[in-house]
Amino acid sequence: MRKRKSALVERLLDEGRQWHRAGWISDEDRRGYEIDGMQMPDPLLPHEVRAIRERESLELPHFALLIATTPRRLRRWEQGFGRPHGPALRLLHLVRDRGLHAIFLPAELQ
Repeated sequence: MRKRKSALVERLLDEGRQWHRAGWISDEDRRGYEIDGMQMPDPLLPHEVRAIRERESLELPHFALLIATTPRRLRRWEQGFGRPHGPALRLLHLVRDRGLHAIFLPAELQ
C-alpha cells in the first residue's frame, strides 16, 4: 500500500509547480520541492524481495547486479537477515510496480 501525502505537502508541491510554470522559481528549486515531498516507500518483507526477483525470472547474481547490490546482501534480504533501504528499497518498489523492462529499457524499445 502506498503512503498518501498529507494535504499540506500536496498543496505545497502543487504551488511549487504553479510557481515554476509562472517562472517565479527555477527548475532546481522545483526539483527540490519535489524531492522534499517524497516519502520513503513501505519496507519489503523477505518473501516480497524474493517474489520480485522470481517474477522477473532472474538468478540472484544477475538481479543483484541490476539493482546495484551484492549477491550476498540480496540473499540476506531474501532470508530476513536485513532489509533493503534507501535507493535500493525505492528501486525494488519500482521493479515490483512497473517491471524490469519499464525501468531498464529505453522508451523507444518498449
